[in-house]
Amino acid sequence: MREKDEKIPLKHGLVGQETCGLGGFAYGMRSIKGLLEIVDHIQDYAPKAWILNYTNPESIVSEAVRRKYPNVKMINACDMTISIEETIAVNYGYDRKNWIVTYYGLNHFGWYTSIYDKELQREIMPEIIEKLITKEMQVADFNIGDKTWQKTFQMMSVITKNFPSNIPNNYLEYYLYPDMVVEHTDKEYTRANMVMDGREKNTKEMADKIRRGIVEEVLNFNFGEHGQYIVDIAISLLNDDRRRFMLIVPNQGAIPNLRSDAVVEIPAYVGATGVETITLRKPISDFHKGLMEAQVAAEKLLVDAYFEGSYQKALQAFTLNQTVPNARVAKKILDEMIKVNKKYWPALK
Repeated sequence: MREKDEKIPLKHGLVGQETCGLGGFAYGMRSIKGLLEIVDHIQDYAPKAWILNYTNPESIVSEAVRRKYPNVKMINACDMTISIEETIAVNYGYDRKNWIVTYYGLNHFGWYTSIYDKELQREIMPEIIEKLITKEMQVADFNIGDKTWQKTFQMMSVITKNFPSNIPNNYLEYYLYPDMVVEHTDKEYTRANMVMDGREKNTKEMADKIRRGIVEEVLNFNFGEHGQYIVDIAISLLNDDRRRFMLIVPNQGAIPNLRSDAVVEIPAYVGATGVETITLRKPISDFHKGLMEAQVAAEKLLVDAYFEGSYQKALQAFTLNQTVPNARVAKKILDEMIKVNKKYWPALK
């Protein structure tokens, strides 16, 4: 289905991506049901348990869970900021483990406002911005050699040159430069095809060999910091370490001039009692607020559409998505998505 998520929007000249744009919305509509079923079972059999959620698209599914289970003990996390920080550190000669970062936004949609290096004992974000403007980064995590990720990280330099006040999340390319993304995307062989022909194929082959008892060295699926991140959250929760992580949480005033019911991505402490968000000290800029408000509204409308079975709400969500130029193309893509997702989406009337 991911292939359809990507290729249907691309057919209409729009961004086709797993978690962003209308492909991300289609994926979100499919993911909600499965995650709600898992949470429902946990509430039945282990209601006091903590749920650590790594499910994409994070903002959409966490909003859906929050509505149905407002008191559920769930911690929502995404490893994209880890990838960004590790790539910056490797490219420009830092150790990100010495950093205290300040960041705000939505999932796959945010900005760094401060990076303080404890070892260097200084704020280093201005110098990183200068480096980003003058020198494009090379992929530095387990995606080394992946051309699509290389292009995504290179786009961080383009974004930073035009908007040099902050370091952006690299996924902002899909919202700020959708025309450039579409221009450089192979509409016949998308990221979904690469994954199917690469990681997915290799994983299935290895699983089959293990099933048949063939002794062979297991493939090196080394996800390093990405895999460790969720483990570190669990350890901090268990041991009441109150370590600092980037988490996806209800805003509730953490970003003072953003609607309180938005699901935002910000730093927070994790301890035995759960999550304690770190509140920003001042309002965010109108530019960032405007982008975020539109995205929040679109995602909330999509979740409305799921629970209400509302075609109108789904169309509003698709139209408001910032990768979409007009309601006409939004309707065309929505209607196509409904046809291919009949088995997975609720009926929309």
